[in-house]
Amino acid sequence: GMGKTLVGLGKAEAGLKYLQKSWAKDKSSPQTLLSLGNAYQESGDFASAADCFDEYVKLCPQDKSQALKELSQSL
Repeated sequence: GMGKTLVGLGKAEAGLKYLQKSWAKDKSSPQTLLSLGNAYQESGDFASAADCFDEYVKLCPQDKSQALKELSQSL
């Protein structure tokens, strides 16, 4: 979506707004949560990024390695 695209273009702050709205509407989307974590990471909010990746693992325990990979990039 638009949020992920903006983050990919280096506009993390703008992308965060879209991703936060998307997550607020549907808290069952692991991909949105992962994208939100990446956006927080890109904006320098590493604590929020870690929270998102932690929540992602709870939603998708089978994808734990993906969340750990994303989290390790924020450290």
